[in-house]
Amino acid sequence: MVVRPIVGTNILLVSYSDADRERAARVAEQIAASYISERIDQASQTSQTARSFIEDQVAQVRVRLQKSEEDLAEYARVNQLQLTGEDSNLIGASMLELNKNLLEIEKARIEQESYTRLITAGRIADLPQVVDNQTLNQLKLRVAELRGEYEMKRGDLKPAFPEMKALQARIVDAERQIARTTSVIAETIRLKFQELQAREPAMRARLADLARQQQEFRDKNIRYTILK
Repeated sequence: MVVRPIVGTNILLVSYSDADRERAARVAEQIAASYISERIDQASQTSQTARSFIEDQVAQVRVRLQKSEEDLAEYARVNQLQLTGEDSNLIGASMLELNKNLLEIEKARIEQESYTRLITAGRIADLPQVVDNQTLNQLKLRVAELRGEYEMKRGDLKPAFPEMKALQARIVDAERQIARTTSVIAETIRLKFQELQAREPAMRARLADLARQQQEFRDKNIRYTILK
């Protein structure tokens, strides 16, 4: 009996020699059939083994995936994550708005501080709030007019004369109004400056807190993404 492969193919050449030609043919056919049956069995076993391996791997992946999803959901629940990222957007928007307000407060504080220094230096009359105050300007003009009238009449009338006393009283009253109005302006500036001094550190602390929250959210999101 001779069995040899044909090069370049999956075909085997089977030959069997016997004095009985029919028996030789049956033997050769039986050998070929047995070989084919054996190859089929081997292929079937290999296929079954591969199928079992794949099914096992799929089952393991499914278990790992389910565990990963459970871990992801638990992490999101514990850390109260908004998976859409809206929290981060809200924090960022709050920080931008707070920064804008902080810059405005800082500018106002610097401005009020310069006014406070003028007050401390005894230069209240140089304050823009005083210079541009229409009521004060009218009062000052009125005082100037009354003083002019007083001086004009002083050549003919003595200070003790009722008309002169009335003019002097009107001058004093106008000057008192000027002093009161100026004092109110100065006190308002001081209070405004104190208020801004108190608000600025509080806003900076709030800004720092928002920055911390944003960083925490980013860290959690990174962890969430890793889990995901």
